[in-house]
Amino acid sequence: MRSGMVMAMAAVMVVAGCATVRDSRVNPFNWFGSARATAGAPASEGAALTSRPDGRVLVAQVSALHLERSSGGAILRAVGLPATQGWYQAGLTLSPESTDETLVYDFVLTAPVAVNRAGSAPSREIQVATFFSDMALERIRSVTVRGATNGLTTRR
Repeated sequence: MRSGMVMAMAAVMVVAGCATVRDSRVNPFNWFGSARATAGAPASEGAALTSRPDGRVLVAQVSALHLERSSGGAILRAVGLPATQGWYQAGLTLSPESTDETLVYDFVLTAPVAVNRAGSAPSREIQVATFFSDMALERIRSVTVRGATNGLTTRR
């Protein structure tokens, strides 16, 4: 009877201790898990209008930024909103302003060949994503995705 009570108390204490590890910064599932997208600095005026060597330009607005856990790392997903429909070949390019702890990406895409109508905002949304390994996530403290008029940042 007495040993059963001791075992039950030990089990309760072990299970209660799991909650503190779950909410701690030691748990890699919490890295960027509670991060919120905050308004960041847009790209400089010249960079927004200047075409890159591949012909792509910055998206007009970055509307959402999510860092989602996956096996072996995390997926950074950004949603952009161009001015009109028809934009294509979207991607995230690493900016030279990036450091080891702070990554800065430019959300770039190719302009449509013909002039298109604006359409509703949901019909113009474009999503891009990139993968970070667990090793890369160990050193990253913040990720910023920039557009022509705004930028969004997620931190841990």
